[in-house]
Amino acid sequence: PLAGNDAPYKILVALSVLGILILVIACINFTNLSIAQATKRAKEVGIKKVMGAFRSQLTFQFLVEIFIQCTVATIFALIAAELLLPAFNNLFHVQLSIWHIDNNLFWQLPVVLSLITLIAGIYPAMVLSGFKPALVLKGNFSTSRQSSWLRNGLLVFQFSIAVTFIIGLLIINSQLKYMRTQDLGFTTNQVVYIKNLTLFNNPSKFGSLNFESVRDKVLKIPGIKSATVASDIPNGAENGTNSYTTNGVKANIDFVDVEFDYFETLNIKLKEGRFFSNAFKTDTANSLVINESAVAKYGLKDPIGKTIRGCNIDYKIVGVAKDFKAQGFESAVQPTIYAIKNPCGNYKTQIMLKIEENKMADALAVLKAQWPQI
Repeated sequence: PLAGNDAPYKILVALSVLGILILVIACINFTNLSIAQATKRAKEVGIKKVMGAFRSQLTFQFLVEIFIQCTVATIFALIAAELLLPAFNNLFHVQLSIWHIDNNLFWQLPVVLSLITLIAGIYPAMVLSGFKPALVLKGNFSTSRQSSWLRNGLLVFQFSIAVTFIIGLLIINSQLKYMRTQDLGFTTNQVVYIKNLTLFNNPSKFGSLNFESVRDKVLKIPGIKSATVASDIPNGAENGTNSYTTNGVKANIDFVDVEFDYFETLNIKLKEGRFFSNAFKTDTANSLVINESAVAKYGLKDPIGKTIRGCNIDYKIVGVAKDFKAQGFESAVQPTIYAIKNPCGNYKTQIMLKIEENKMADALAVLKAQWPQI
């Protein structure tokens, strides 16, 4: 699956938290380094105070210097991000961009720079501007005990964030390893997905008979093994739901409107019974397949042949499909029914083609050329 139900939102929150923590660590480093190097500018502060400079003037001067440093660092960061972003997009299969049409970055950057300047620079600026000129010029200067406590506290906090990062990295690594090794329950290798916009815009003319003619033409293309159509594809998006009753249990469960060869195209495993077949005329009228989660939901011990009532139709269960992760790893497998005829369902506009290995490019080229006629 490309994404879970709310994966984009979760990714946005995770990246935002990560970015904020990185900025916090950078601010802590800057504060510690500024306090540690305070002695190098002590005489400068002492002389300026003797010449009549006020503490507020010195504080403003140091904040301006810090703002300039942050601005220069931001410019270099933008250049580096622009250079590295194409490689990042290719690596993670995303389309991120720094500059957008609304150009919000032009006002967001100054705001962020001002906040970072205050967070990272206000304390060092107050420390530097607070030096007493008499002690500094005599060489009797040393940082206060409060400054030492603050530096140590910041170091401990920074170390805690670093440990959190390491723990998070280990957890993410274990999750990615699990996702790489765990079987999804279906196969998308060599499967091409087509959203039929023509039929989507004019669904009233679309039905099983229409797709049969489409499938016959598509299967004549060398390299295409099977073709099917459904209301939804297993890409992590939520399916439709409806109320179905069987075994004295009424429940709202997911449904997917499918066609022949749906399960075969995605290589979904059969637990018991059979999948839809042209050899059975009733499959287009009142047959359905349910998954293991639906069997558990209704408490069915021998589901094959049982009747499920829904959408004013008495369906007959002809098969049980093994559970597969259509919504990805972010959520549990939902109880789902699959039917060719479902008056309560959505229009079947998601076409899927299974293509033989090493024939993908040739088959797609022919398909693209013939698609207007198909």
